Amino acid sequence: MLIFISIFLGLMPSLVWLMIFLREDVRPHPNRLVIRTFLWGAFITVPVLFLGILAQCIFLGCAFSGAENGVFGPLLSGIPEPLPRILFMFLGIALVEELSKFFAARMSVLRDPSFNEPVDAMLFLVIAALGFAAVENIAFVLNAPVQTAGLLGGVIPILAMRFLSATLLHSIASGIIGYTIARALFDNQLHKGVILIGIAIAATVHGLYNGLLESGVPNILSDKNLGDFFVSSGVVMGLLLAGGVVLWLMFQHVRALSRIHSWRNNHGKVTLLR
Repeated sequence: MLIFISIFLGLMPSLVWLMIFLREDVRPHPNRLVIRTFLWGAFITVPVLFLGILAQCIFLGCAFSGAENGVFGPLLSGIPEPLPRILFMFLGIALVEELSKFFAARMSVLRDPSFNEPVDAMLFLVIAALGFAAVENIAFVLNAPVQTAGLLGGVIPILAMRFLSATLLHSIASGIIGYTIARALFDNQLHKGVILIGIAIAATVHGLYNGLLESGVPNILSDKNLGDFFVSSGVVMGLLLAGGVVLWLMFQHVRALSRIHSWRNNHGKVTLLR
């Protein structure tokens, strides 16, 4: 029973943020587009899982029962620490995930005629990110240590933290990509280079978040010094909340530009997303 409750609750952080971000859609789109984009973001986690394993093998090495001592060394051998781990965090995790979320949004709605104004780029990239985060959250709370800690001791505290941390981080990073696309559409300068710049910025933000976690944010399930836990995790979540404010400001900026620019003149540029 706890497993089913965990799956249901694991969806809640993404669904709550989804309701919040949908308020930015002044001309609501059909529910089918929202659901389709959310599901694309969720399904893209499957190839990301395998790409993550491949990246780990490249940068850090990987374990297989058939290998000598059960372990293959990293393919990029000879690189001194901590560079391989940094490359893994920024390229193997952050860049792969940001590219995948962009691909999910592109396949689900950015190629759809319903994508008819610049703010849609931000909105639907965030929706794809929330679908991605939903699967991450479910997988996280289904881990054995969290299940062992129980509903009140593990599942709910973890999801409460991820609501203000990982789920928001995914939204911010994908929103950055959407913002760069929206600005380029207004300026009539949308090209693949602009999209790549947006992805690079998003991956950098995501990688820095990974680095903060890697640098020693304590585990609420195992760390006995709750003071250290709340201080360090509070710093991370405070930075993310600041990022959330920036994301909201980016939404407002794009909406303000929509009132003073002629979107129709730039509509043809959307073909680059298709």
